[in-house]
Amino acid sequence: MNKRFKSVDGKDKRIALLSGHVFIVGKDWCPLPELAHSAAYATQCISEDMVFHKAVEEKVTNPEMPEALQETEIDSGLLEEKAKGLALAKKDVYDFLKTAVEDSTPGVFSKNGKVMVMVVQKKMGVSTPTSVIQEAWAELKNDLEN
Repeated sequence: MNKRFKSVDGKDKRIALLSGHVFIVGKDWCPLPELAHSAAYATQCISEDMVFHKAVEEKVTNPEMPEALQETEIDSGLLEEKAKGLALAKKDVYDFLKTAVEDSTPGVFSKNGKVMVMVVQKKMGVSTPTSVIQEAWAELKNDLEN
């Protein structure tokens, strides 16, 4: 399957494969066969599917694009809901870790005092991001020290 790639910095990138195939990828989108995809990523090229807001890019490169496609709106309600969910998850993790420290629960912390993320995620029963667990642990450590 062909994907289109372009250079991140706009400079031409030479992609040479052991099979003898050579490709040049520059600032414009260029189709590459599947055998060259990993080499393209390794030479600081991005594929179209990596572009977060393709419509925004098209607006810049194609001003004649219909107005309906040029406008990209972000659902602020959805973002607020996600933020509230992460805040609740952080509070739940904080409470769980606090109880684990107070009860000296085995298996939650490593020998060097770090949180065992996989254990906490399993205990929480939901896919809690590692960053939320680490933030909750940092807050708890700070609270325990003060």
